[in-house]
Amino acid sequence: MANVNDVAGRLEAVNLNNENLGHVPLAPKKQSLPAGRTPVQIATNFRKLTVEKNKPIFKYSVEINFYYKKADGTEHSKEKSNSVAKGPEHERNKDCCSLVYRKAAQKSPELQKGGPFYYDRQKCLYSLTRLKNDTLTVTVTGQDISANPSFLRAEMKLTKVAESFQTTSNDVAKSINVCPAEADKTILEALSLIVSGTPLDDPNVLTLGNCVHYLYEYDPATIDIPVVGGEGLKVSAIGTSKSIKTLEGKDKTPTLYMATELKTTLFHPDNEELIKVLKAYRGFNENMKPNSTWSISVKNCVVGLSCYLNYGRFKDLGNERVMIKIKGFGLSASEQKFDQNGKQVTVLQYFKDKYGITLQYPKLFTILARGRDGQTQNIPVECLVLCPSQPVRTEQMSKDEQAKLIKLASAWPKDRQQRTNAVVATVGLGKDRQGFVKVSEPETVTGYVLDKPNIKFGVVKN
Repeated sequence: MANVNDVAGRLEAVNLNNENLGHVPLAPKKQSLPAGRTPVQIATNFRKLTVEKNKPIFKYSVEINFYYKKADGTEHSKEKSNSVAKGPEHERNKDCCSLVYRKAAQKSPELQKGGPFYYDRQKCLYSLTRLKNDTLTVTVTGQDISANPSFLRAEMKLTKVAESFQTTSNDVAKSINVCPAEADKTILEALSLIVSGTPLDDPNVLTLGNCVHYLYEYDPATIDIPVVGGEGLKVSAIGTSKSIKTLEGKDKTPTLYMATELKTTLFHPDNEELIKVLKAYRGFNENMKPNSTWSISVKNCVVGLSCYLNYGRFKDLGNERVMIKIKGFGLSASEQKFDQNGKQVTVLQYFKDKYGITLQYPKLFTILARGRDGQTQNIPVECLVLCPSQPVRTEQMSKDEQAKLIKLASAWPKDRQQRTNAVVATVGLGKDRQGFVKVSEPETVTGYVLDKPNIKFGVVKN
């Protein structure tokens, strides 16, 4: 067995931080198949993108800060455009940024007469025209931006990106290189956002990240995919992912293509009371202990879910309510005690005294969550509401739900292609963008049937 020094020496020889990594040319492309093969026509999931020639694209960084008034009268700010959160909290920050951007665009003359503009709802904005100044700051206010009583204003700042500030629609060839690290991907990043412009603006489309678009509702007559459900009010949704690639086109030149893939998944119910979700699992009763067989099974289905606190002074702030993540189940509100000013009180009594809430399920387990101080909190189930737009992770599914999802996604290639095309059209990925980008129908290419393999058998002698 190799000792530690040997392993360290080998890792050093690999040198993953080598400056030449990505700058070494890839292996040359293999030659075309020889003549004599049988040609066949193959339907693909690639749509050709035709971009208006000689069109500049300008890139700006976006910084959006929310300013609040502290109890001592001073201000503090929180940047929403540099969210490192995941899941619902990240989506909430993107919604806040999108709201500020739309209101800033209505207020700023430069954002009204220029463009078109394409904003990724975080730190990046592309424009087909250059702003008058390299920096633009717009301040917006109002309860439509934030209902928090301490909210003062939101400020959006656009700044010219130091590197890759300007690219043009003629730079497609620069996006490929035999040395991967030397390829300029700016045009691909810009077009990925531009093509997603329609679904990002559609309230019937849920966009996770910038590449996966799900439909809230759809016509079964148009998209032949049934809706399936699961325990805990789970419901299926369909969508499509997309990616922008540079490939060798039919004329053997670098050509832009959009690849799409059908997506099917289960979602937890949006903005539903957690107590109603738990009641939807078979076998529920109001006296469930945290260590019961039922609780242990259901806990796997809800751990990791994000919820809003539906009590306290911020309970009426919509998506600005305090958000927690379920860590597990704890003792009931009537059993769980904690120290308050040197006195042991139950969660049941605390909610009665502090918030005037008489719990309806005092003997039901509580939800364990991490508080702002890092300490574990016990929160009554009936005081939590699920945050929206939460896909059901594999570990949160039962075997029956996984089987339903696999069956939902299964289809013959022809049927899958029809369904994918219908979803792409419904979410709006197949639409042209302001005449700048034209999206074709899926390409059909010529393939060749390979020779049947020769399989040789032999006998192994001892």
